[in-house]
Amino acid sequence: GRGITIEDVASAAAVSRQTVSRVINRSPRVSPEAKARVEAAIAALGWVPSAAARSMAGGRSRILLAVFAAPAEGLPAAQPLGQLLLAATTACNAHGYRLIFEQLPAETEAAAGVAQLAAAIGALEPEGVILLPPLDRRRDLAALVESRYLRRETLSGTGASVVAGNPGEAAARHLMAL
Repeated sequence: GRGITIEDVASAAAVSRQTVSRVINRSPRVSPEAKARVEAAIAALGWVPSAAARSMAGGRSRILLAVFAAPAEGLPAAQPLGQLLLAATTACNAHGYRLIFEQLPAETEAAAGVAQLAAAIGALEPEGVILLPPLDRRRDLAALVESRYLRRETLSGTGASVVAGNPGEAAARHLMAL
């Protein structure tokens, strides 16, 4: 069978497809009553908007890519990676974004890391990239991100060390605000 579509949600909420689109894209041009009906229909049907369809319609993927280095053999990660990524994921989800993680090989394999990041950017088409330490010091990675006209953030970038006490969350919030 076919999955649930935006048309199914619109029918269940007794609104147009465009109204459903406005609700999921957080447009202010929806009455509170229509918004409540759409949200109730989405919940009742269990519909999840397609990221690919949203990207085609609005030209935005709503994806951020967090890139981190594989820890050196036998050494722990340089940052409390789990806490950083969890906070950044939570911030992204609250704003309708998805945070995807990409682990690059150790710095001794720099060319492989650039190729891997290029492939990930090409496949995912993120709106922005967060380079986690120590990758935030790699000029080759920064140049790649900038050559694709993507927003780039590091944990030490603008405002990234002060929001809510977690630099991962701050970096994600900063990218979403651009």
